Amino acid sequence: MKNKSKHEKYPELDKLQHVVFYVNDLQASQRFYEMIFDVQCSASAHPDSSAAMRIVGNTMKFYSFGYYHHDICFVQNQKVTVDHEQWNHYTLKLANGVSLDEIKRRLESSQVPYFEGRMLPILSNEKENVIHFKDPNGHVIEVVK
Repeated sequence: MKNKSKHEKYPELDKLQHVVFYVNDLQASQRFYEMIFDVQCSASAHPDSSAAMRIVGNTMKFYSFGYYHHDICFVQNQKVTVDHEQWNHYTLKLANGVSLDEIKRRLESSQVPYFEGRMLPILSNEKENVIHFKDPNGHVIEVVK
């Protein structure tokens, strides 16, 4: 949290609205996220951006975790590469009462490797409350209880 001076007023944020990821294989990403998180495709285009995406040769799809029209968007672009070996990741928090065991079961049944604990384990010993794994495009996903 930033230190606010008496004269500065920062805008109050409600939530992270959505994230956009560039992917090489839109269908593989869709299958993976449907299988692990039960996402639903909410749109194959968006009026604000789909025309621009077509001009530059990208394809996009929007997905919902069940609360908002779209929580995550995948843009297929074969030319984009991202260094996934860095600490870049995003974190999903499970709803109250939902166990990490269900996510682990889905990952294991799909033979997706995962590890338990924080990315920097020296900061925490919460192995039972956090897991990490990669999606088909190498994006690191952290799931917390």
